[in-house]
Amino acid sequence: MDKALKIRKRKRDNGEFLKHLVILARMMTYRQVEEVLKVAGFPSVSHTTILNEVRAFGERESKKIKDGKEVLYSWGELRPLEQK
Repeated sequence: MDKALKIRKRKRDNGEFLKHLVILARMMTYRQVEEVLKVAGFPSVSHTTILNEVRAFGERESKKIKDGKEVLYSWGELRPLEQK
């Protein structure tokens, strides 16, 4: 079922949770983020997992930006989400 829904193996977070991880990781160390999440009652996430999730998020966002630039410069168009 995971393959059919295209869910990554061992993925524990949803989009909103990932956004919070990224925001917290910008302000403090991954170990501190791990502690904050633990104290706040969120599921246990190791500092290494936080690092990997933040890195994967950054890579996906970089690819979106690169693809958007490529479309803009190649075709002179903006995609609907990039027009905002």
